[in-house]
Amino acid sequence: MHAQAITSVRWLLNELHDPFVMFPLQSIARSLSEVAAESQESFCAREGPYGVARKFWGVPMEMLHEEIGLLIGSAFVLGQATLTQSIAIVSQLHHLSGRKASILNRKHELLEIEATRDPETQMSHLVVIDTAANFFKHHHEWPRDWHLSSEKGVQAKTTANARTLGFSGHEITDNMHIALRRMGIDQSNMADIASTIQGWRERLAQKFSHELGEPIDW
Repeated sequence: MHAQAITSVRWLLNELHDPFVMFPLQSIARSLSEVAAESQESFCAREGPYGVARKFWGVPMEMLHEEIGLLIGSAFVLGQATLTQSIAIVSQLHHLSGRKASILNRKHELLEIEATRDPETQMSHLVVIDTAANFFKHHHEWPRDWHLSSEKGVQAKTTANARTLGFSGHEITDNMHIALRRMGIDQSNMADIASTIQGWRERLAQKFSHELGEPIDW
């Protein structure tokens, strides 16, 4: 690689490794967790000490339940945006390396390597984030009974992953809670979504630093 390419590679590796990149996402995720906690508290106050069967929920309880799902879904979408940025960085590294085969640049491959996994489904936590975000954004485009049969088309992989995770129907909050549980995260600490991504980015940076023979300045 010529000098300019080497400088670009080092900058990209440091950008991928830099924990400060995640700080804004962690801060926003903590804020979302705080608002979700307030909504949960209001929901529990209406539920009372003995609980209320779902069919007897009033409009305020339904709205609070929906709010919680929207907040969790928003955290997943923010996480997905960071995954997209990460993949773009690695794609540039792949190009600058002369398309070196060991520098993967396909999304489905990158979300699998150096990733923590759900022990039950063996699904990468990065794929969980991506799937939850896509469900949150696109589930209204899916058939009513999407979870009962295999789908075809551009969203087939997402619906297949959603079924593997245990998602069903179009209820946002319940499915978002499933995604959090698959990652071992509580809705009170959604900043852990950002921490999961940062840990993965750092591992990728170290791996590709070794592959390219270029140091990381950390």
